[in-house]
Amino acid sequence: MATRVSALAGADGIGRHTSSSITEGTSKHARSSFLLKKEKCKRKIKGNDLQFQGRLSGSAVIRTKRGSQVHVLRVLYCSQSLWRSLLRCSEVGTFYCHYRSADRGKGRPGSAHSMKGLYCKSSGSSGDVRFFIQETDLPGTLGNHQVKVQVKACALSPLDTKLLEDLQLQRDLVPVGREIAGIVLQVGPKVTFFQPDDEVVGILPLDAEVSGLCDVALIHEHRLVQKPEKVSWVEAAGSIQDGVRAYTALHTLARMAAGHTLLLLDGASPFGVLAIQLAHYHGVKVLACALSHEDQLFLEQLRPHVARVISESDGKVDLVESCLEETGGLGVDIVVDCGVRLYDEEPNYRRPLPHKHDLITLLGVGGHWITSEDNLQLDPPDSRSLFLKGASLSFLNEEVWGASRACQGRYLHIMKDVVEKLSSGTLRPQLEDPVPFQKATVSMEMVQQKKVRKKVVIQL
Repeated sequence: MATRVSALAGADGIGRHTSSSITEGTSKHARSSFLLKKEKCKRKIKGNDLQFQGRLSGSAVIRTKRGSQVHVLRVLYCSQSLWRSLLRCSEVGTFYCHYRSADRGKGRPGSAHSMKGLYCKSSGSSGDVRFFIQETDLPGTLGNHQVKVQVKACALSPLDTKLLEDLQLQRDLVPVGREIAGIVLQVGPKVTFFQPDDEVVGILPLDAEVSGLCDVALIHEHRLVQKPEKVSWVEAAGSIQDGVRAYTALHTLARMAAGHTLLLLDGASPFGVLAIQLAHYHGVKVLACALSHEDQLFLEQLRPHVARVISESDGKVDLVESCLEETGGLGVDIVVDCGVRLYDEEPNYRRPLPHKHDLITLLGVGGHWITSEDNLQLDPPDSRSLFLKGASLSFLNEEVWGASRACQGRYLHIMKDVVEKLSSGTLRPQLEDPVPFQKATVSMEMVQQKKVRKKVVIQL
């Protein structure tokens, strides 16, 4: 049996009840009030031919007949891609709601929305982490500037537990997955940048309450940008954070310009590939280091060409001599590292990394050293060398964009430029094949242990 609801859809496509009374078809259906979004199907649908695949999480299928056509409506929070092909309609009608879920309370406006997400738990002083999937609730009410997004894809990046601890954001359960792409379901009362059905991409903040692998996420509008139609969900989610990191390193910190020479350590990483492509776009000569034989083969075949690939895997090639030879003894203008060796005696896993003295030596006059080594220590002779060259040292931490409201405009500009370059083909990320949600735990463990070289994206 069906529950009968009378509704009126306004010009904005959001339905409002014209009457609070609901005629019950059977005693099983409790009295309800839904926020409806009314949309018209592009094609005719006969009788019960309207079929859905997948899980309807606490939502309702709503339809009304007008002659030979069926007008379809939906309850917000319905996670079906079918609605992307529907158009808005502003007609008055009587709608018949057919419940398809046992728990009808979930998904209603103002109530918690239950779903599964990926979370992390630290195992104590050892620093080991464990990843697992757990049920969670999403608050039903939106903040003034919040946007509710139906997540279509979420990229995985290594979790920096030390950074969370330093910022006092460490919790028993840490949400995993922050780089998301999806469709806007609902917006807060003061949101001006987006409206329902917009396709967006963005990065959840460090203090996000839910995982980006949940069906639905709440995010501030200043952390989202529009996704171009040419860019797929997987490409958008898999490129946004590494793209922001590349822009932060090369534009914000290094002030790169045409004619500069860039030395990029670990050029075959997802971040390194985007940094190479961004540098080429601006007329910068790129020298890239390969940490393994496989990385060397990949960089040699990369297009556009890298000026020189320097192998660091066997230690037979002198990094300083190679850079000085390539620059005619002048040194490079920009160095972007992935960590450095501070001492001669280091653990084996840090052996491929260059020594800090080597990077200072190969740096040219007025050069910029962009480092990811958060524990970097410089001796007085090192500081003196940087002083004599008039060189600068900057620490690369792209999370600072969310630390101050004064940076919001530049942050949005960077994200918008990243997706535009994805659409034009300037940036071409190196991605693994999309991974289903069921394999998210195993995939995240491999990402955390740095056993994968390409970006891993979970497709929802």
